[in-house]
Amino acid sequence: MARAADALYRPALNRAAEGGAMWPSIAIGMVLVGEVGAEVFLVPDAGRAALLSVLTFMALFAAMLRTLVVEGPYVPRSLLRLASVLTPIFFVTAYGYAIAAARGNSGYYIAADLYHLILEICIVALLTVWVLHRRSERDLQVVIISIGLSTGAMAFFGSVLGAAGLVETGGHFVESVGLWRMFAGRGFPLVPLALCTALLARHASVPPSLRPWLWLATGLLFIDLVLALKRAMWLTYVGILPLLFWRASTLRVLLVVGMIGLPAALLAMVLRPDIVLNAFHFLNSLLTYNPNYTILDTLMERWEQIELVAGYLFLQPWGHGLGAEFLTYWPGENTYGYVHYIHNLYVYYLLQLGYLGCLLLFSSFAIVVYLLWRRMGRGDSLEWALRAAIAAIICILVPGLTMVSLHSAFAGFAIGLGAWLVSQPLPRRTRAVR
Repeated sequence: MARAADALYRPALNRAAEGGAMWPSIAIGMVLVGEVGAEVFLVPDAGRAALLSVLTFMALFAAMLRTLVVEGPYVPRSLLRLASVLTPIFFVTAYGYAIAAARGNSGYYIAADLYHLILEICIVALLTVWVLHRRSERDLQVVIISIGLSTGAMAFFGSVLGAAGLVETGGHFVESVGLWRMFAGRGFPLVPLALCTALLARHASVPPSLRPWLWLATGLLFIDLVLALKRAMWLTYVGILPLLFWRASTLRVLLVVGMIGLPAALLAMVLRPDIVLNAFHFLNSLLTYNPNYTILDTLMERWEQIELVAGYLFLQPWGHGLGAEFLTYWPGENTYGYVHYIHNLYVYYLLQLGYLGCLLLFSSFAIVVYLLWRRMGRGDSLEWALRAAIAAIICILVPGLTMVSLHSAFAGFAIGLGAWLVSQPLPRRTRAVR
């Protein structure tokens, strides 16, 4: 009986498990679409966490089942690489929880921080690596285009419905520019837009059947980026374009120039602050869409919040634990009180994990970026994907200066994609025959 059942169901399981790029697109896509939809349509935090937890673990279970059916009890090499990358994150999570338990921090905020670190980063990264295991370059392209198309359409049509007053969303109408401002959470639409733009930069490698969908996904995500009205995201997107389009040799020259130019810019700020201020005011006039609330106003609010919590860093340099709250300025309410959310990714985790814990946390991202950068310029057919993964991580870390951008499943997807790429075998170099 068992053999008959196996003969009947195993071919069907194998066909479902080997269904090309469609399966990983659905597995990863439904998690990221669920996060974007929950943000756009104002699903409460508890409901959003429950929804994404169910979606993520269902997809992870299905990915593990696929591996067992097709390959047997086998651990992909990319998972081993990912485990080494995520080890610092697991360590600081346990460390932050131990301090929080000792201090008696809010259980609600502890659970929220655990959710962001464990599920949105570690588990989503694990899911990304697992479903991309032994997939081809075309499969990866389908995954990126599918994610961009589905998340971009979800946010765009959600904004249209919100602007028409048909549903309640987190967006609102900005009279100064005559646009409906979209609210779709952190990491979106910047990360999927960076991935799709990387594909456009190497469009010759994209099959003709996929190109119209790539252009459509990129267009929707670009509209979402404009409607987000987040200047940090705008500047970050412009900043990653050289990485996606320029040659590796040119990028290395640019890196050297930047290492020289940054100290020069700091020196100019000291010697000629008037020139720096004039340049800043010019940039302010270009990017300010609300004359009553300029970039300078935003930065002053963020600075006031950080300035008031700076004392906590000196009182307890080893960190206050996950879920900690601090007496500071609350920009959203324009008042003072105990606040958990600090509008700066690095200050947020410095306060929670201390100096060493924060360094360990971001070392995971630094390691992946370093390994990806080392592989660039070696004739790898996945060169565009290496650049895309670095750009995606930059799109998480740079906007972190104004928001806690790590609180996003897109952060897990970015680090998972990077870990999968660096585990792929390097192309063999051939010697010239004399």
